[in-house]
Amino acid sequence: MTRFHSIKDKTRPFFSNPLVRFYLIAVAVTGLQLLLFNHLADSIPNIRIRYCFLIPMAYLADAAIMLYPLFLLPRRGRWLINLPFWAITLFLLINIWYFRSYEDIMPLSSFFMTDNITPTLIHSTIGSVRWVDLLLMLPAPLLTAIYCINRRRLKDATLTVPMRIAPIAMALGIFAFVHIARSVLYYRWTGDRAHPISETWRFTKIRFSADDCLRAPILGDLGLPSYMILSLSKLSPDIVLDEAQLTEIEQFVNHKMPQYTDNPHAVTGSPNLILIIVESLNSWVIDYRVGGREVTPALNALFRADSAITARRITPQVADGMSSDGHLMYNTGLYPIFNGSTVSSYGDTPFPSIAKALASKGYSSMEQAGAEGRLWNNRATTLAYGFQRFYDSDSVKTRYAMPELGEDDAIFAYTLDHLTDLPRPFYAQIVTITTHSPYGTPLPETSWVTRLGEGMPKEAVNYLEKMRRFDIALGGFIEGLKASGLYDNSVIVIISDHNMVDANVPEGREKATDADRMIPMVILNSGTTYAHNAVMGQVDVFPPLLDIMGLNDYRWKGTGRSILRSPEVNAAIAADGHIVGDSASTALNRDGRHLSDLIIRGRYFKR
Repeated sequence: MTRFHSIKDKTRPFFSNPLVRFYLIAVAVTGLQLLLFNHLADSIPNIRIRYCFLIPMAYLADAAIMLYPLFLLPRRGRWLINLPFWAITLFLLINIWYFRSYEDIMPLSSFFMTDNITPTLIHSTIGSVRWVDLLLMLPAPLLTAIYCINRRRLKDATLTVPMRIAPIAMALGIFAFVHIARSVLYYRWTGDRAHPISETWRFTKIRFSADDCLRAPILGDLGLPSYMILSLSKLSPDIVLDEAQLTEIEQFVNHKMPQYTDNPHAVTGSPNLILIIVESLNSWVIDYRVGGREVTPALNALFRADSAITARRITPQVADGMSSDGHLMYNTGLYPIFNGSTVSSYGDTPFPSIAKALASKGYSSMEQAGAEGRLWNNRATTLAYGFQRFYDSDSVKTRYAMPELGEDDAIFAYTLDHLTDLPRPFYAQIVTITTHSPYGTPLPETSWVTRLGEGMPKEAVNYLEKMRRFDIALGGFIEGLKASGLYDNSVIVIISDHNMVDANVPEGREKATDADRMIPMVILNSGTTYAHNAVMGQVDVFPPLLDIMGLNDYRWKGTGRSILRSPEVNAAIAADGHIVGDSASTALNRDGRHLSDLIIRGRYFKR
């Protein structure tokens, strides 16, 4: 008992200190805030959920480390401790809204892309807000109010050296314990039982050297402080290619990349190429019926057309750049970089592309963006990809009325106006917008889809309503091409930029599988009727376009493979690095992601 009283007497000054008390309150509140964020984004992978005793320790350790600077601030600067409260709150709010649309955490590089703040983005963000988000907002004003009420006492409080050392020692100790414990659990589950120490250390290093395209698993694994340090270390991704890296790239270009120059699959003559990139179209939408009625009859008919190449098992491979990554892969055959938005950092870098290959054959070209040209650095990438003309939603508004989010019928009508006077042959890329998120709220004007879809998940019904509207616009565009005489002399490609509302949503399943995430493609007037039923990736779209357009004398064939050639394309590398399809596939370029990262970050094509 005497010993207990002795410990109590020694620790009383520490716990009675106003700064220490405020720090402990702030750590508890922020820890709960982090826990709430993880709960709201409940599909963030996190082993802490399995082992409940680690949950409070992990989040309290994260909060204790981030708020420790309170003990380092001079008396007059102690008010600065309020800044982390607001910074953490803002970071979590932005990311919970981003997560609801893209099922991932926003890359730090995107926080600095102020040009992305457009009506399209604002509308999408508003649609992601939930009433429960108020609980995420509460800690910052609450802690600031507590600080203001006790401002004088906190300013005058004196801290001894032990008082400054004890909190960080305790926080780091808990942090180390949590991560070592998690590594031990991984080791016990999958590790080499004969080497417990080395295997535990190996699992720890794997987590803290994460080099993945998906950030949610990294945040769930590392916690917020480590995640921020890792992300900040990768904000300047430029590299200077050394001799070994240059040799690796040139070995691929000269030996591993397809070297064929024949064109057995080329369409005769010099057909136009029209590439329609549809926002957020999942494969399950094709032929989907609500109450027995087709949601997308125009698109369904195109998938059944003669001389059409179809694929419904394309694995999404987009990373931080989302839609812009899809445009990158289709136009250049390159994967996006591992970390950060490719078009944000490298949108002004010259790329080999379909447009440039066609330009060498005398083709003109244009790009019609669905949103504002500054979104995803589109004005820069249109030049980098070699397009000669560029139009965006602001261009469309000079001639057609468009609501805030944009309407595909106006985009298609405006594009058709320009196609009729574009020098032929031409390459036209059209990016749609109607089917963009949000899907949480119904459209102002709904249709039979909403009426007959009663009982389906709200998100699925709203998504299908948007798909129905896109389909009507697409049908009108196809009829316009036929009326203007452009349809028969054009290869028309319709493809999705990435997945969004996966097949598990309309089926009421909580988790999505690889099969649920697939996106579709149809190539019309290809001269070939072929259904590619095996798995392929988005990088595998570039090579067959070269095949169909007779462009195989173009030196760059991309990092994918043509689905029209042998060996059969039957696998793809997903954004997080795992193999979808046949893991032993001989057509799979396993170095493609790594080499694309080197090529882009090293600005190889500027050499």
